[in-house]
Amino acid sequence: MRLLWFLIFTFFSFKGSFGLDTFKVIPVKTQIQVQVSGQVESGKQCAITSKTEGYFHSFVSVGDRVKIGQVIGSFKNEFLDSNIQSTVKRIEITQTEIQNLTKKLENYENLYNLGLASKNDILDIKNSISLKKSELETLKAQLKTYSIQKSNFKLFSNCEGYILNIVPEGQYVTVGTPIATVYNQNSNFLYLYVPVEYLNLIKSKKVLSAKLNDDLITLNVKEIVPVSEGNLVKVKTYSEKVIDLPLNYRQSITLYIDGLSGFKIPKKSLVLEDKGFFVFKVSNGKELKEKVNVMKDEGDFVIVSGNLKDGDEVKVK
Repeated sequence: MRLLWFLIFTFFSFKGSFGLDTFKVIPVKTQIQVQVSGQVESGKQCAITSKTEGYFHSFVSVGDRVKIGQVIGSFKNEFLDSNIQSTVKRIEITQTEIQNLTKKLENYENLYNLGLASKNDILDIKNSISLKKSELETLKAQLKTYSIQKSNFKLFSNCEGYILNIVPEGQYVTVGTPIATVYNQNSNFLYLYVPVEYLNLIKSKKVLSAKLNDDLITLNVKEIVPVSEGNLVKVKTYSEKVIDLPLNYRQSITLYIDGLSGFKIPKKSLVLEDKGFFVFKVSNGKELKEKVNVMKDEGDFVIVSGNLKDGDEVKVK
């Protein structure tokens, strides 16, 4: 029976206006399996971690009770403030230089038309403009990084309870440093140490699917925080199901993360050219050439992304 349904599906998928020469694309969503390490920690304590660097000044002390969202301290970093000011000035100077070079280019193009300047003169100015624009983009990226660090100068508590310990007043700390430990009465949490390259795929997720000791579990995401060493992010999760692991014991866990969306098409529908892969989309007897990106090879089929939608048909060679 399964074979019969497969043959029927294949027949209608490939059947087009010219016979068996088109295939109706199949929308798919790729799923990535990522091996991470997990560690169970007591929910009765949680850490408030720095998201910037500088000299820490505390607004609370050991024994004080704090609430979620309460400001418990601030950072001071005169070096960062100086970097912001100097970067802003360098951006202004570079923008002025680009404006002056642009005017100079216009002048030299006029001189070239009069036979008083060479092509090399114009090329040199264009190269200078290009270098200055690259320098401007780098400076803007630096300023954005500095601004993000400065926006985290106020330290907010991410949990509720009593302060058990806190770093000494005036100590210099870096990103990811635990600033304070807070005692609360929540249940245990499972912390996942995930490679940072998967951050964009999980940072908007409220729920993650995982496999632990051959058991499928659902993990509710509470928080994502940086760690001070390694190319990792620390994802704080909890499960309605009891996790049978000793406290602070590291365990390998498989995460199932939804990847990029795409379309499944026969490999024979791909056309390789100098600029990449293309397909011919068939509609009302007409063929429209569309560029696609191959995301995954599945033997006779491939998963692609591009200007396709559910219901489109592509030509099969």
